Amino acid sequence: MIQWRIDNNVDSILEDAPTLSRMDLLRKVLPGAPHGYTKAHRPLYIKKSGLIRVMKHWFDPVTKAKIVVIKKGSGTSTLLLQHIDSDQLPHEYGGSCNSCSTAPNCIPVYDWGKDTADDEQEE
Repeated sequence: MIQWRIDNNVDSILEDAPTLSRMDLLRKVLPGAPHGYTKAHRPLYIKKSGLIRVMKHWFDPVTKAKIVVIKKGSGTSTLLLQHIDSDQLPHEYGGSCNSCSTAPNCIPVYDWGKDTADDEQEE
């Protein structure tokens, strides 16, 4: 068993640069995932993005059944307000929360433009 761990670099897998970049990407795309959601067996609402099509193949079928991918549009706020209190839903999705990043229990809205600018600087 120990030899298998050594042969497959199991103990250093999280130190691998490609693995770290994938983990960072996952954290950016699903910022709410580590906030204890799935233990309550409630659906996870994700704003539609091209990356979710790739990442959904990594999920267990039971977990995948709990994920609802939404498109921003006229029906979005109606759907979300059926399941999420208005004071917990960001203003941009029809709620009354302003996604204050200074609140300890609030998930900030991810700024994709900033991430793209950082990537362009690295090239």
